[in-house]
Amino acid sequence: MIEKQVILIEDDDVMAKSLLYIIEKRSKKKPLHFLNAELVLTSKVLRTECVILMDIHLPGINGIEATRKIKNKFPKADIIMVSSSDSSEIVFESLKAGAVGYIVKDNIHQCIIPSIIECIHGGAPMSASIARMVATSFNQTQSSVLSDRETDVIKLLSEGQTYTQIATELFIAPNTVRSHIKNIYIKLFATNKSEAIKAAKNQRII
Repeated sequence: MIEKQVILIEDDDVMAKSLLYIIEKRSKKKPLHFLNAELVLTSKVLRTECVILMDIHLPGINGIEATRKIKNKFPKADIIMVSSSDSSEIVFESLKAGAVGYIVKDNIHQCIIPSIIECIHGGAPMSASIARMVATSFNQTQSSVLSDRETDVIKLLSEGQTYTQIATELFIAPNTVRSHIKNIYIKLFATNKSEAIKAAKNQRII
């Protein structure tokens, strides 16, 4: 039996009812349902240990932004994204926001209970196609054309930090930062910051 509180954030009423029916039969606590993320963020339910099943395309705050907000305020909350999209960009943005898993809706009714249980036991539940995507991306990142320090620099640059701020963050001289950025441009075939950041994201370097 599932002992943790399960929270479903889903605006599709038919989908929500079918999932709640399945979850309730295997849970000690009645699963809670919210139509949008704002209702969850203003409630008290996140103060307890919980597993959140988060739809991505929600009215108001989308699931990725909601995940980011929840994890910042309640870092112990475990969030599994539930979406019909298998876009690599959406998947990786979800994981970067703090989600521990990602399940596509194609086979959600068969895998939802195993996914919740896996999450509670410290796992990272993912649909097979998503797991393969993550593994492929990891392999690509391992063969990155950038050095570890250059990767640090482009990551901070993508976050909007100035050369001086990057130098302070990495304990290096501003001229060293400029040298790294010059090398980054060359390796990524970029002529400016925007092109370099876009290329780094496309290659899953950041």
